[in-house]
Amino acid sequence: MHARVSQLHVRPGKVQDFQEILSSLVELARQHEGYRGVLALASGKSESPDVTLVALWDSLEAMRVSEDNLFDAGNRTLSGLLRRLPAHHRTGAARKRFHRNQCPCQGVRRQAWRL
Repeated sequence: MHARVSQLHVRPGKVQDFQEILSSLVELARQHEGYRGVLALASGKSESPDVTLVALWDSLEAMRVSEDNLFDAGNRTLSGLLRRLPAHHRTGAARKRFHRNQCPCQGVRRQAWRL
């Protein structure tokens, strides 16, 4: 399994637009072979959050194919809603289980978005 990790910084007052566009991009991603899912984590100010997206793919090849249309279209569509250009990187996803008392996110303020 492979992951594309993106760091996004949403402009003030653009959260609703960002969520709607992100939801439509997720629907497009679901049509791509090898797509496994996405995790969106938001932190910072609720009206202008920093968002980390982790998109999961079956293979590096499936992830690369998605970059040709989905990834580039997403960047163009979201660019007006972001404070700066997004940062992206690819990684092989490791599988590790955390016990409840070992969760690395304890104490982090969370926002839940339904995608």
